[in-house]
Amino acid sequence: MKHRIIIFSLLCYFSCDTITKKPKASSDHSCMPSNTITRNLSENSYDIEIALSGNTNGMIFVKGGEFEMGGDNNEAKQDEFPKHKVIVNSFWMDETEVTNDQFKEFVDATGYITTAEKAIDWNEIKKIVPPGTPKPHDS
Repeated sequence: MKHRIIIFSLLCYFSCDTITKKPKASSDHSCMPSNTITRNLSENSYDIEIALSGNTNGMIFVKGGEFEMGGDNNEAKQDEFPKHKVIVNSFWMDETEVTNDQFKEFVDATGYITTAEKAIDWNEIKKIVPPGTPKPHDS
């Protein structure tokens, strides 16, 4: 009986030495899935020439390139990780913001209806609000 206790004690003692803590991960940030095409583009795909299809008066050309996008500190949100290289193609952009008069001209010419002018569709809204959210009185 004494031998069993001694053997059991030795087994317990030596087994404690083999238990090691797993190293803590350097970061608990998770990778968010990406559905962006830019992840699959080649290194110099931003050098693609842009075919002009209209008037570029009042516009500026923004040359494509690459940059690091994502969080790199504790103040970043979880969906900003991991930091990764992004390739942006060249594009044209207006020199100035669209004015209210220009937007009104666009709306009048196209019949565009803004989100604020659209009727509230409760069946669509309840898909994005927390469960149990009461239906607004005007929907």
